[in-house]
Amino acid sequence: MFREVPNATTALLDMLLHCCYCNDTFTLSVMMMIHGQVSSAPTNELKHILILLLELLMMEDPLQGKRLKLAVEGNNNNGLLGKELSSLYILTWVG
Repeated sequence: MFREVPNATTALLDMLLHCCYCNDTFTLSVMMMIHGQVSSAPTNELKHILILLLELLMMEDPLQGKRLKLAVEGNNNNGLLGKELSSLYILTWVG
């Protein structure tokens, strides 16, 4: 979804961040969507989705720690930064 709309990324990013602020259910849904996108997308299409992940992880609200834990450990030990770290590493060299 997010990676497919490059011209509207700023508006979508702002909307998603606003909706995630202090909203546990929406945050979990967005984090799971990001996990699915990172797991299935080719590395060259991850720029916008990883920007969203970075902004979510840096957003300061009461859920920041929970988002960080979810990104690292995942919902069922399937964290984004665990098994997907190799894709992120490759992207830094490509990007």
